Amino acid sequence: VKNLKIEDLFVATAKSTKVNTSGSITGMPDAINANYNLKFNIKSSKEDLKSLLPDSIIPATIEVPKLVQVNGQFKGKMNSFDAKAFIKTSFGNADATVKMNKENYTASANIQAFNLGSLLKDTALFGVVSLQAKAEGSGLKKETIHGKVLVNIDSAELMKYNYHALNIDGTIVNEGFE
Repeated sequence: VKNLKIEDLFVATAKSTKVNTSGSITGMPDAINANYNLKFNIKSSKEDLKSLLPDSIIPATIEVPKLVQVNGQFKGKMNSFDAKAFIKTSFGNADATVKMNKENYTASANIQAFNLGSLLKDTALFGVVSLQAKAEGSGLKKETIHGKVLVNIDSAELMKYNYHALNIDGTIVNEGFE
């Protein structure tokens, strides 16, 4: 198969996992250089994810949300693409955009009322967080990374205290952050 057109592929598995996708893939079977134009909607549960994924994929320090839904799209090749994802979970919601061109990238994320403590299994230290983040840079290895990061924290619960209007503006070079 050199070119694949997906009109409306629906897959249901386990107890409640549903995957719906449409789009096209051209230039196969070379998956790295193929061109993808896909839209997807994935819904699953904690129970299903634990049964479908290998144990090694989710660290013991991470709690899987009871419900997970991801809607998104991916356009481009594996190393040069535009991607968007809208994520709803029982811990809170997030959306993210990534534009990648070989080793150059821009990314943004918006996280609203996300219970970080539940995700990290540490509700004594972490609570609910809302923030916006942007990153722009180049390099994919710690030795070559050079980027700018801007994070605006609307609110964050840490050690049962509420913090508001925190900003982080810095540069990452190799393994350092300024």
